[in-house]
Amino acid sequence: PTLVHAHSFDSGLYTALALLPTRIPLVVTFHGVSDIERRGWRNRLKWLAYRRTRRIACVSHALAQRAATVDGVPAARLRAVHN
Repeated sequence: PTLVHAHSFDSGLYTALALLPTRIPLVVTFHGVSDIERRGWRNRLKWLAYRRTRRIACVSHALAQRAATVDGVPAARLRAVHN
C-alpha cells in the first residue's frame, strides 16, 4: 500500500507499530474524546508511536482543538474532517 488509514486510538497504535519497519504513511481518525484522553505512563508511551503518523483526523473542530491540548499529540498533524 501507499497509505494506511486506521480508526480509533488502539487500532491506530497497532497499525503504527506494524508500520515501523516500513516507510508507508499512516493516517488515523479519532471519533471521540475517548480516543484522545489517554492518561498515565502507558498511554504516554503509546503516543510515541503516533509521532510517525502523517495526519490525525478528528471528526470535528472541537475534537481537534481538544486533541491539540493533550501532551504528546503532534498538533501540526491534526485536521478536522467531518463525518
